[in-house]
Amino acid sequence: MNKVLGSMSLLCTTVALVACGGEQDAEPSEQIASSQELLSVATSLAAYSAHACAALADGTAYCWGHNSNGELGDGTTTNRSSPVQVSGLSGVVDVATGYAHSCAVDTGGSAYCWGLNGYGRLGDGTRTARQVPTAVSSLSGAVDVAAAYDHSCALLSGGSVKCWGGDGHEQLGDAASATDRLTPVTVAGITDAVAIDAEGYFTCALHSTGAVSCWGDNYLGKLGDGTQTTRNTPVSVTGISTAVAVVTGGHHACALLSDGTVKCWGSNGSGQLGIGSMSPVYSTTPVTVTGISDAVAIDAGGSDTCVVHAGGGASCWGLNGNRQLGDNTTTNRSSPVSVGSLSNAVLISAGNISTCAAISGGGVKCWGSDVTGQLGDGGSFYGPGSGTPVDALLP
Repeated sequence: MNKVLGSMSLLCTTVALVACGGEQDAEPSEQIASSQELLSVATSLAAYSAHACAALADGTAYCWGHNSNGELGDGTTTNRSSPVQVSGLSGVVDVATGYAHSCAVDTGGSAYCWGLNGYGRLGDGTRTARQVPTAVSSLSGAVDVAAAYDHSCALLSGGSVKCWGGDGHEQLGDAASATDRLTPVTVAGITDAVAIDAEGYFTCALHSTGAVSCWGDNYLGKLGDGTQTTRNTPVSVTGISTAVAVVTGGHHACALLSDGTVKCWGSNGSGQLGIGSMSPVYSTTPVTVTGISDAVAIDAGGSDTCVVHAGGGASCWGLNGNRQLGDNTTTNRSSPVSVGSLSNAVLISAGNISTCAAISGGGVKCWGSDVTGQLGDGGSFYGPGSGTPVDALLP
């Protein structure tokens, strides 16, 4: 849910989206080049419940919204309704947002995090909150980063995954028994991952084969293995073999398949599985989203899901109390509805109560709640938000 990586989330060039995604036949370097040709501004986009961040093509990173824990990385704790540059970072290729922290990866393969540091979610060996980025300890070769409620993870260039922070629900995947980690530990059995995503208390990885595995909390079947059993090591998601992207929401997850269709699993209480009904209320194995056949990018929010279509339009479904589906209503949807007035989208990132999309040729548009400035349009805090896309004021 938390991050969409531009270099990994377009059609058959999709590698990761919202912190998730996957890879098909092309080599990662080929996929990165093809997507960067389409993006002149945002190359990575991440939205969580109250703040959002974007990495720009010039290697800088900007964040906006809630900042009481320093999660915007500008050296202050002042909420911002317009994007501010993250301090001290250059060469940024990926960003991720968690509950009260953010992370980034640079071209050198280093990872950095900032914000709240309870449970050690910043990975710097301490529990000290940081208002500016701090390097994740003993980590090199990072190509993708994911941030969740109280833990974070990084995908390494060789296909392994390391995680750090809270492990109360086994979300670090290192086979230990609920042991928090202040520095990264290796996820057991992952050697060929091409993308990762994390949300709440679970984590998922996309494998080079097109399979998906998940670990951690399994409430309502969000690990997709046909059970509700918490797992401290990765388990395979049932029946997924052609995925090109994987995304995680609050209690659900979804995979974009190579044919442009989408399958989701876990909670369906707000219609976030997209099956045309809110019954059953959950599924422990993947089910097919109705009416989606040309998706090129995907993300999952707390209780909603969104895709970008091949033509540049977008659709969302699930919880809509803050108009985060972009159809200018507050009606929950169990089937996809079009995001109004949005075209030429290439990336989409769904937060808990707001959503943002990167636009081909430059720019980011957001919609939904603007309580803490998470739309990035310079509006007043605690404003009404917007049921249709508005421009985030990126440089």
